[in-house]
Amino acid sequence: MSKFVCDSGTLSISGTDVSLLCITNVSIDVSASSVSMTCMEDSSWQSSDAGQKSWTCTFETALDDTEGVDLTNTIGESGTLLFDTVGTALAYGGTAIITSISISAPSDDYATVSWEATGDGALTETLV
Repeated sequence: MSKFVCDSGTLSISGTDVSLLCITNVSIDVSASSVSMTCMEDSSWQSSDAGQKSWTCTFETALDDTEGVDLTNTIGESGTLLFDTVGTALAYGGTAIITSISISAPSDDYATVSWEATGDGALTETLV
């Protein structure tokens, strides 16, 4: 069994890279809906067909105080996300819409930014 560890990530919105300084965690959730049907001649078993696929991504980064986060021009925008993994040369990415940004600045720790995105098209897995 191999270990999946993210070591870098990029977010590009309208051709401009947003700094993803020190990614602390990433979660990519992929799902598929199903369409159910029951045939009249065999009502004891339900049948299902695969429906549409979708993906969401949440990630947390350190806040880069030299660049900040442009909340008003980043939220709701479509961009390209790419997360690389350590040692395996795999990357996961795709086009996504930034649906939520949250900044947390505790008094005794580093400031962080929490991001949520919804996939706009296919999630890709590539060798880099």
